[in-house]
Amino acid sequence: MDNPEEDFEDSWASFLSSPSADAFQLQPQPAREACSSQPKRGRPVGSFGGHGYRRDMKAAEAAAAAPAPVAPVVPSRGSEGCARARAAKAAKIANVRQQQLDSDELRLQHLDFDQPLQSGLLQYRRIGSDLQQKLLLEATRRLSGEQTSSTSSNASNAYVQKLLHKLRPVMSFTAQAVHGDSDIDDNRHNAKNSLLRAAAAIMDGAKMVCGNFFCVVQGAMQNGAELLLLVKKRRYDETPLRLRAKARQEDDDDEKAKPMKVIQSEMSVGVLLKRCDKFMFVKTVLPSQLHVADAVTAETLRECQQRLEDIPELARLALNARLKLQLVVTDRAASNIKCESGIQLHDATWTKAHVFCKVHKVAQQQSATSKLCDGHISGLVSLALGMQMAGSTNKMRKCLMVVLRKRVRVHVGTPPLDPARDEYRKEVYDLCLSKCCTRADRAEHEAQQANRLRQKQRLVFEHFFHGSDFRQYFIDLFIPQLRTLEDIWKELETSLVPYLLPHRCPMFHRSRWTGGDLALDWMLLMSLTFDLMSEVVPMWAGADIPSGPPGHAAGAAEAEEDCWESLCQDLVPSAEVGEGGQQQQHLAAEAEVASERLSWAEFNAAMKKKAAEFAIRKPAGALALLRSVMELNFKLLYHALHVSSDAWQNEQAAKASNVPCSRILDEYAGKHVHRFADELQEAFMSVPKAIPPAACARNMRTLHFRLLSRAGAAHHQLLERFRCAFPTQMFGALLGNTSVLTAKPCLLDELSTKVRQMFGTPSLLGSAEARAVLASIAELWELDIAAIEAKHASVRRALTSRGVQAPQPFLSVVSADFVVQQCARQNLQHSSWKDQQSARLGRFSRRPQTSVSDSQKQNAADSDAEEAGHESENKKKKRKQEHGSKPGGKWKAFCAVNAKGKQINKEVGKELSDQYHNLQPEDDAWYQELGEMAKAAGLAGHKPFPKQPAAEQGVLVHAPEHLTSALCALGSDLRKQSAARVARSKQIQDAISDMAPFDKLSPEHKEAVQTVCNIREADRQHFKRSSSQADSMAMLHWIPPVAPFAEVAGLLLSVSLESKV
Repeated sequence: MDNPEEDFEDSWASFLSSPSADAFQLQPQPAREACSSQPKRGRPVGSFGGHGYRRDMKAAEAAAAAPAPVAPVVPSRGSEGCARARAAKAAKIANVRQQQLDSDELRLQHLDFDQPLQSGLLQYRRIGSDLQQKLLLEATRRLSGEQTSSTSSNASNAYVQKLLHKLRPVMSFTAQAVHGDSDIDDNRHNAKNSLLRAAAAIMDGAKMVCGNFFCVVQGAMQNGAELLLLVKKRRYDETPLRLRAKARQEDDDDEKAKPMKVIQSEMSVGVLLKRCDKFMFVKTVLPSQLHVADAVTAETLRECQQRLEDIPELARLALNARLKLQLVVTDRAASNIKCESGIQLHDATWTKAHVFCKVHKVAQQQSATSKLCDGHISGLVSLALGMQMAGSTNKMRKCLMVVLRKRVRVHVGTPPLDPARDEYRKEVYDLCLSKCCTRADRAEHEAQQANRLRQKQRLVFEHFFHGSDFRQYFIDLFIPQLRTLEDIWKELETSLVPYLLPHRCPMFHRSRWTGGDLALDWMLLMSLTFDLMSEVVPMWAGADIPSGPPGHAAGAAEAEEDCWESLCQDLVPSAEVGEGGQQQQHLAAEAEVASERLSWAEFNAAMKKKAAEFAIRKPAGALALLRSVMELNFKLLYHALHVSSDAWQNEQAAKASNVPCSRILDEYAGKHVHRFADELQEAFMSVPKAIPPAACARNMRTLHFRLLSRAGAAHHQLLERFRCAFPTQMFGALLGNTSVLTAKPCLLDELSTKVRQMFGTPSLLGSAEARAVLASIAELWELDIAAIEAKHASVRRALTSRGVQAPQPFLSVVSADFVVQQCARQNLQHSSWKDQQSARLGRFSRRPQTSVSDSQKQNAADSDAEEAGHESENKKKKRKQEHGSKPGGKWKAFCAVNAKGKQINKEVGKELSDQYHNLQPEDDAWYQELGEMAKAAGLAGHKPFPKQPAAEQGVLVHAPEHLTSALCALGSDLRKQSAARVARSKQIQDAISDMAPFDKLSPEHKEAVQTVCNIREADRQHFKRSSSQADSMAMLHWIPPVAPFAEVAGLLLSVSLESKV
């Protein structure tokens, strides 16, 4: 019987399935000629066809089997020539890359990676991309002891040490090259290339070493450990910036910066392992780069986030996890919600928990409240814009002095007693000059400056206005002894006016979270003190206003009617109430706004006109009500910002407590929410403070009710519903609350449902395993993206600083600097206070020091030996240099205060010397303390006596002796408070530094780590203890070792530079 396989090979079916069948095409046959009567004889046609058919078949099969020839690159001006050139270049690059990988494989066989103390995280493994494998191979080869160029290696190590363990100041590459230590950064081109290479190596190296860590976890799982939890935490946000995305050539500066959307992301990973009833939780933060997009859509965000999650071995590790959690924190933009829904659909095995930013919610609550007074805010913005020009503050001070000369009435003696007058004055101080908590201690320098100024203002105002009634038109000034009017006017001009107008009106930014209270306080201070604003601003703007004290028709209430109780008893006639009780919220005459054709002079004139119209209408009543409600909202905002900061996390980590504390547990406790509810209820039931008499009307009472009710409703809708629902209530199981088991299934979210399925009984929910899972999730849980917004601001400030009189930097440079700064801050996170302060490259690191260095001393010694005759002259010069190099001192402090604005000459110097030797004991002690503080500032690298306006300094010119003494004592107390805050921060940071090393783990935690996943000795320096709480689970913060990869990048650049030389 015939073989069926042979029949198939000879059949038409085998031909149709062969590759040659695709290449074979039927050709149209020409028309047959008229055949002759006698046909030609030849070979009969067999089963395989004729000769022509077999020839075409063989040609088709040969063409299909032969490799396609590469078309030669022929220069062409068309698109086909460019395409062929790109294809040839890509083929050449692929060939070179394959040859390099083959050579690396051969060299890898001669290396020994099985040393007993070698790092398990930097061990070579065949994971990741080809570039990541090659980078890890080079780093492993350097750690294994291969011989390299000593000069290049030392230069690379020094550069990486400065890059990853110092906080570099914002400077151009040209300025950075001036202080370059080696060929890596000795000119701006090398500095730029080294930064870009180091950032790229850090990005790929961090992902590669994280993949190695996942391999170590998988090895622990093979030895009996169990992966209970795997968490991916992502936070991202976008912001508009002006950047140059890509250069046409290497150093092309012709391309202008364009506005674009910059997307910033943050990626963290956490794993929880269990073995033999021992638990170990490790978290890490990976460096991320900046992405740019023309429009932020869901597809764009999804692409960026998928690139962020491209970590080797992450998907394989996720297959063995009992609970896979994807924790995402964003704002409430629709594109973010759609992006996360698409990512969840791509892999539905992950449990998603999408949290919306709490700080954005509180800011929205404040914005919704402020919209009721939007007209007043527009007038406040116009006033701030009108005062942006140089000299506006001095001009307004002159106008204020003119008003004071007209209103002040001088009395000799003591003022009569009036409790109502003193109580109202105290209310104005509490409203306008209360403690400033702007930025929630995140930028404590600005907050401390504002607080110092406000306390000095209280002291000065109480000295001059202790007998005056802020509700009256005239100002009663009581002095102990009779003095001339010129002396009194001079004292008011030099001592009072700078504190009534310390600076220009701050800008009320509707798009910013903080700063609005500063603008309102500035406006209210001038409006509630004798209603000075209604006369000073129109005079400053050049508008026509009626002169003289206002009469009864102006809206002022009588003596028996200027209280809120009289309003409640219908003793005060109500004003005409518009829609919603907002009579004063819309200006009658809107000033002309600036357009594209309007000049700057016309724009400033329009703003001044609008500001004058706004001040004439006396908006103090509505602004005082808005300020009291804004204080409640800002307390929530500042608490949220403080909780999101690293300072709060360090405070909680340094506490020796058995109760775990995290951000989500602080939200679950809700102490700040209960405080807000109590204060809101008290505001509903009490009389507003510091309300001017003209504002005691029904429309203001309606406005007050609407402000409070809208604040409470927005708070309940945006914040309280999230706190009282799941998954926030799920974390109450750490404190003994089992509501997650008794709640209806429709009230649970995805994460709470998953936890309920895993631990469905009270005994399981209270077990050590459940507590470990919930505590690990709580450790990584975030409530806001305030840190992302802060980094946005830092990038924007860096662009502004580097773009002055220079082109804007490229996106690659900004992103590289962003990556390097992330690693530097993470490396310094667990350092001591002294190390953190020394890591800040300050003024002395950026410019040559003026003090005598060692080289200068040696040169001076050599010159003394050569020129013995000029020994005395050299000694004098050296003594003069050493004397001039010492910063601070009592004499310099005295001159910095009393010689401000004066031209120093012989007569002025003699006058200052006489005053200096005749100082009173309290003044002498104050200048001595100021000189010591200036000396400490100068030795720390700062300016000993920075230039400040006269109003911000604590010295009044020609002030009475007791006021000067009081200001000096106040300044001393403020400095002591500042020193106490610094000492407190230093104590917390030193406590974090002491407990952070791996060796400081408790014996129970060390035993748990050795049982679950034994970490090698060489890798323990990268694991930091993240909490001092004596619980049963070891929590570690792992910092990826990226320095070897950056050293490889610097070494390759240094070697290439040496080869060029």
